Amino acid sequence: MQSHEEPGIGDRIARLRMRRKLTQEGLAERAGLSVDVVRKLEQGVRQTARLTTLNALARALDVEPSTLVGQPATFEVRDEEDQPSVLAL
Repeated sequence: MQSHEEPGIGDRIARLRMRRKLTQEGLAERAGLSVDVVRKLEQGVRQTARLTTLNALARALDVEPSTLVGQPATFEVRDEEDQPSVLAL
């Protein structure tokens, strides 16, 4: 059996940053953070971040903070015509 490891916060930040064609310096500037924080998170040197840091990164990447920490979205849309529905917790 092959185990599938969930990507960490750094992997998600790096993927989203590259998708938005930002450098680490560019992301840090947009988020109002030091490039050192972005670099350490992406390299896995830091596995956690303060809530304010996560919120700043999420805003800069135009995603919900839950996307960065790997939590499921609050809403689910089944079809394009359907309205979002709240997921059961």
